[in-house]
Amino acid sequence: MAFRLAPTAASEGFRLEAHDSVGSTNALALEHARAGDPGRLWVVSKKQESGRGRRGRAWATPEGNLAATLLLVPGGELRLA
Repeated sequence: MAFRLAPTAASEGFRLEAHDSVGSTNALALEHARAGDPGRLWVVSKKQESGRGRRGRAWATPEGNLAATLLLVPGGELRLA
């Protein structure tokens, strides 16, 4: 299964970073934010091995599922969708 953005999402400037396996989609999105990424980035994976849930609990997503984080960076012009 290959991940892809819907045409409307792509036309609105959203991007996709797809992985087969990651430690944490949230950790990858945070790395992007710290590096100055402008946002509108979906980080997705078929398998997540070391995510964190509420209260620091371990969170794993077995292969065949979807782990996803959307990086949104505040700023810019606000408008109605």
